[in-house]
Amino acid sequence: MFKIIGLFILFISSCFLGFLKSYNLKMRAEKLKALCLSFEMLASRIKAEKTELERAVAVSFPKETVYIKENRAIINPDLLEKEDIALIEEFFESFGRRDINSEYNRVQLFASLLQKQRKEAEEKKEKLSKLYNSLGVLFGIFICIFFL
Repeated sequence: MFKIIGLFILFISSCFLGFLKSYNLKMRAEKLKALCLSFEMLASRIKAEKTELERAVAVSFPKETVYIKENRAIINPDLLEKEDIALIEEFFESFGRRDINSEYNRVQLFASLLQKQRKEAEEKKEKLSKLYNSLGVLFGIFICIFFL
């Protein structure tokens, strides 16, 4: 009886890990999509309003993604890969040190780079999401058979 319960727990946890990895892929794509929209909003605010750049960042980006604290951008790394974080950090390292037109062009450039990473994340999600789900279930079945 305890052996069956233990195997059931192993099976469920294996399935959960597969589904969790799949979920992380989906959420990364969603977060990159939101960041792309935020960069587009920032570009339009810089071009149209000619407002203070820190205020434009505060209005364009959700607090849980990027916010400015003591003239430094704080980036929430949840669900992002190292390349995504490096790109965003590179953008904010010299943000606000140029004139408005140069800053607008720079925002457009980084928005296109982030859009490229979003497309890669979408492709990765499409390719690997079902694979991780299936691997979790199959690995759980394998462990159950192995321990029977």
